[in-house]
Amino acid sequence: PDGTTQAKFTADRLTGLGGSDLGAILGLNPYRTPHDVWLEKTRRHTPEVDGIHLRHGQWNEQFIADEYTRATGLRTQRYNALLRHPEAPLIGHVDRLIIPEGAKVASYKTEIRTDRGLECKTASAFAAGRDSEWGPSGTDQVPQSYLLQVAAYQALTGCPRWDLAALIGNADLRIYHFARDLDLEGYLLEEASRWWRDYVIADTPPPPSSEL
Repeated sequence: PDGTTQAKFTADRLTGLGGSDLGAILGLNPYRTPHDVWLEKTRRHTPEVDGIHLRHGQWNEQFIADEYTRATGLRTQRYNALLRHPEAPLIGHVDRLIIPEGAKVASYKTEIRTDRGLECKTASAFAAGRDSEWGPSGTDQVPQSYLLQVAAYQALTGCPRWDLAALIGNADLRIYHFARDLDLEGYLLEEASRWWRDYVIADTPPPPSSEL
């Protein structure tokens, strides 16, 4: 993305909790802590937005979407608008929307015209080891932080179905399927609202060890 687009994306991230933030504030993200999220949202730390690993993930996103289409026959469409929940401080940019069979588009301007979305992930070959959180293709067994991310996007879009395509070790494409879980969504919206109120609005750091 160009500088203007990237600057807007970074500014948008400060206005709420994104799908990838939820696993972190709940202590389920091995790479980010609740304190990391708090530092970002209170503008005490500017996150890296152009590192090589991030660029690699962005570059792979289109390839994974294309491979998903090759494997399933389902076409995808980018959706660039920022999604914002009407009641909770939850925001998000989805990777792709899936074009319904027989339709030409999955969205028109900002109107979503599909019941299904797609998240694209890249994982190292080590992720497929014996103790991996990645289950077989066709299941819903993915790392917990990604499960929460999918639930967040379903809450934001209202889509009852979501797929996640993961390219593992640059050689193994696995496709996972998720049905909407309203109980999980309700829990996430409640936790997001509480966390935002108690730590971001109150400008108080979360406890060092997650007690959520």
